[in-house]
Amino acid sequence: MDKKIHDQGTSTRELIKRKRAQSRCDVNIGKKGVTEQVLNEIKRRLELEKVVKVRILKSALQVTGMDRRSLAEYVARQLNARLVEVRGRTFILAKYEGERDENIKYENKSKVVRFSEEGG
Repeated sequence: MDKKIHDQGTSTRELIKRKRAQSRCDVNIGKKGVTEQVLNEIKRRLELEKVVKVRILKSALQVTGMDRRSLAEYVARQLNARLVEVRGRTFILAKYEGERDENIKYENKSKVVRFSEEGG
């Protein structure tokens, strides 16, 4: 296995730039929709790499009955992650680590939801 794990010195901003340029997605959400296994895989990759690129297959949208942005926001909420960008049926999640980094350009800042650890 030739997997590269991010350098400790690499900033989240640099990792997001790399993911945007990367043509390949890390995780696919398929015809079964957002399952516990899919969420666990995304969570595992967020812990390892800080940033994950996810693709939603058309069948997942049909099964869930959600649009692409709603599905991306749902996954981000479930994992307590930041939704950085939604582009087509692909979205990028970043590991949520305290306050937002104002140097990162978030897509449509008003729609990015902040999460607290209080009950909800």
